Amino acid sequence: MAEAIELKAWARGRAGKGGARATRREGRIPGILYGDKQEPETIAVDYRAISQQMHTGHFQSTIFTLDIYKKAFQPNASEAKIVNVGKLAIVVSTIIGILLTLALGNALMGEGKQGFQYIQEYTGFFTPGIVVIFLLGLFWKRANEAGALAATVGSFALSIALKAFWPDLPFMDRMGLVFLLALALAVVVSLMRPAAANTSTIETRDVSYATSPGFNIGSVGVVLILIALYAAWW
Repeated sequence: MAEAIELKAWARGRAGKGGARATRREGRIPGILYGDKQEPETIAVDYRAISQQMHTGHFQSTIFTLDIYKKAFQPNASEAKIVNVGKLAIVVSTIIGILLTLALGNALMGEGKQGFQYIQEYTGFFTPGIVVIFLLGLFWKRANEAGALAATVGSFALSIALKAFWPDLPFMDRMGLVFLLALALAVVVSLMRPAAANTSTIETRDVSYATSPGFNIGSVGVVLILIALYAAWW
């Protein structure tokens, strides 16, 4: 039997951009429901539920089986067959990713390197700025678009400069330094702009950030393992 993924949705009273913005401020994703020969209905889906599903293999296999396999190859495929093809797609795509990572390493990064190191190297140019944007956007009301743009551009420019003029600086240390500099830059630029009176914000007062004891213990364990690996082999 196919596994049904249930997503809770609410009917939206307002349509258009104004209604969509109001929905996003509530921490929900606006959408439109079609089908069953009925009039389209505006709905809202919980962001956390969508985010949770996106981090599982379900969405990856759903895209393949529904958007590619069923439409292009087997329009009349049963649900059981679609599920099996989806599982196979996850396995095959994972194997392909591993093989490409190993095969492209030497070509991209030099002898003995892996493709993941290439990806890590250059995504690290933007990661500090992205982290700054999320942290300030969630926890600092004076953050604004100018500060976010400064963090993004500054993260990229500072990473290139440090890689060029301080090549011996370890990758993780460079990212940490760029994060601190991008954070300072975003704060300064945000403070230089006057606070907007009617800025659209996302309310998080009703969002619970509590985690279970098992999650907390597992997180501490992962951190300790990473510290041990860093200390032993860095």
